Amino acid sequence: MNIFNRGDFKADNVDPQVKQFYTDTVDFDMDVKAEWNVFFYPAAKIYKKWSVRAEQMNFPVSDHQGITKIDSEIIKLNDFLDGRENVRAWIRSDRLNRKAFYAAAYSTFLSNEPERYYNVFFPLPFGGLTSILKITHFIETGVKLTSLSERRRADYQGVYQMIANVPLRLPINETICVWREGNEINATHVSWVFGIKALTLDYKIRKAKEWQDAK
Repeated sequence: MNIFNRGDFKADNVDPQVKQFYTDTVDFDMDVKAEWNVFFYPAAKIYKKWSVRAEQMNFPVSDHQGITKIDSEIIKLNDFLDGRENVRAWIRSDRLNRKAFYAAAYSTFLSNEPERYYNVFFPLPFGGLTSILKITHFIETGVKLTSLSERRRADYQGVYQMIANVPLRLPINETICVWREGNEINATHVSWVFGIKALTLDYKIRKAKEWQDAK
């Protein structure tokens, strides 16, 4: 996390357990619950039929799934083939049915300013989406990753799709806030479409052994 240090972000101020979640992700158990905006809910139920087959962005639909227990797998990818540096795939699967519901390839890049961003690629049929996220502090010792820019001028943050080798900025945004309360890490992942909040994913995260001891 030290590679993200800059004037307004100090990795030393981030809670050690939050940092460990990002560096030793598979050592943690995760539960997630989804809350869809009622406006998007009918489309989400239709979308679910495709996403469960594709095993990508296969987010829970709250009225019939409730809390989903997650298994994580981290895989090192070939940097030469990917085109980025130090790339890791993070695959999150439903522990009950072993179906992946989220798969993404994570890397970072340094802008000309210079400022380092997360670069997250989501493979999809016939292409994929790329989310460029900036990391900032959240409630002192937590972190926030967001595709939303606080600056008026255009910058790198956003969600993109490549069309004819040209990145097209989509009307989609996401923000992930991660913080610790007691022995538990909380995370909230909010997605917007055309500026309307579409989906909120609430995560409960704990070291695997501590989770079992608590039960």
